[in-house]
Amino acid sequence: MPSLSFEEILQVHRERLHDAGREAAPLSHLPVSDLTPTGTKFLATVEATVVTAYRLAVAQARKADSPEEAQAVWQGFSRLCVTALQFLELFDGPQPQMPCVALRDLVQKYQLAAEQRRQRLEEEMACLKTPLPEGLLPAPN
Repeated sequence: MPSLSFEEILQVHRERLHDAGREAAPLSHLPVSDLTPTGTKFLATVEATVVTAYRLAVAQARKADSPEEAQAVWQGFSRLCVTALQFLELFDGPQPQMPCVALRDLVQKYQLAAEQRRQRLEEEMACLKTPLPEGLLPAPN
């Protein structure tokens, strides 16, 4: 049974966000107190999608054979967070609603964590390419 690549998994999550966003877009002008089950489902879908993708990203980054592969995982997850934030902007009217603000903060925290991990991997790759200074280690006989 063939397995999906992480990029394919992210694509499935992006499609979930797009589908939920299309359903919820007509409700974006309503205050959260007037949200229908569709609007509430949209917020739950965004949260579940980001949390699930993060868990998958952690597992995939741990299994990565190289820092480059792990960096690509975190970069892909960060792009998914940007997509989620774009859909949450639908509900950012003149007065942002509390559930949307809290969810946006959560997604931003996940994105920041991914960017920090990606940055650490970038630094690790740079260190691996930097030669040791001469005289640091004893000369081989």
